[in-house]
Amino acid sequence: MKSASSFRRNLSWLATGELMVRVSRLITTLILARCLSLQDYGLAALALATAEIVRILAANGIGNLIVKAEEHKLGRVSQTVFWLNLSIGIVMFALQFFLAPLIADLYQSPVLASLLQALAFSHLIYPFAMVQFNLLQRDSRMKEAGLIMGATVTMDNLISAALALSGFGVWSVIWPKLFAAVVWVVVINRRIRWVPKLQFSLQELVTARRYSGGVLLAECLKNGRGQFDLFILGRLLPADLFGLYAFARNAGLGISLSLTNSFNTALLPKLCDTRREGGALEPSYYASLKTAMRLIAPVILCQALLAPLYVPLLFGEKWAPASVLVALLCLSAVPRMVFESASMYFRAADNLRSENHIAVAFTALFCAVIAASSFLGAQAVALAMIICYLGGAWAVLVMIHRAPRGVIRAPLSAA
Repeated sequence: MKSASSFRRNLSWLATGELMVRVSRLITTLILARCLSLQDYGLAALALATAEIVRILAANGIGNLIVKAEEHKLGRVSQTVFWLNLSIGIVMFALQFFLAPLIADLYQSPVLASLLQALAFSHLIYPFAMVQFNLLQRDSRMKEAGLIMGATVTMDNLISAALALSGFGVWSVIWPKLFAAVVWVVVINRRIRWVPKLQFSLQELVTARRYSGGVLLAECLKNGRGQFDLFILGRLLPADLFGLYAFARNAGLGISLSLTNSFNTALLPKLCDTRREGGALEPSYYASLKTAMRLIAPVILCQALLAPLYVPLLFGEKWAPASVLVALLCLSAVPRMVFESASMYFRAADNLRSENHIAVAFTALFCAVIAASSFLGAQAVALAMIICYLGGAWAVLVMIHRAPRGVIRAPLSAA
């Protein structure tokens, strides 16, 4: 069985990539905060949030089949996954491109339509490297995965900063996303020599449909939770106050989640390796979670505690009212990491039903609480997030502890 030190190395490389992202995002956020108006900042946040909602279709878990596949099925699974990803990318492009004018009308912002239509083209680019990235995950080549991801997003952030300084306004956030997508595809393809063929397995399609159907529901709910506050507050708050909240979210929660997401990226391959080798998932999961808490939680806590000092100093006095909000949103990332990591455990255990039951119940509660707390102000929303995720984290840990050991020790499914 792969040692805990191997997992720590993988997590460290992913964290290194995320550190690159953190530094570049800090620079970009600083520049955007000084170059964009509150209204433009809110508009950019709405455009990116809407694009993320459409991208839910891409978060279908199909790539997990490559990570989990037995060696003799890997070729068929990879080819099937590619054509499914490409088909889904075309659907996402069409949805975002043609619904953009309706979304712009909803928020009474005509320029939002153009922003969304430009971003839609990224859905046609990413499928050409998604299989290759999953193969990197399968081989535990997290050094490459982390550095490529970090370098690409860093380039995106720095180009955004340069365009903002050049006077491109809200478009300085949009164009680099497309350029970074192209660069990511090129670099990934140079690291993994894999070529798509006109090959499609009906048997693997049935497996993918069954597996991704369950994962898609969980990912839809996860992404909904990730963007729900923006859509609610975008309708309820004045443009300048919403821009303040969007800034706090980007400076606080956005940066913190970049670290916690690296943990989930490393966690699934480790749990799948544990199961393939006949080990029990629960001890492996808890050991990995403890490692992540030791490495990631202190960084997030420091960021939260120092927010009242660095927000006005780095971003200017006009953003000082967002300091407490930045701190609260940072803190919400810690219980969120615990709650979201349970999804990787349930997927490795082929227990998607439990994952979805938890996701449905939690999302319903989360949305109701956020909607109610939004009338009390932005800080109430942040506190509601912390409370909800603390309760959710406790619930999933109890559920994992009570999971039947026989099911978890069973061999991986045909996927």
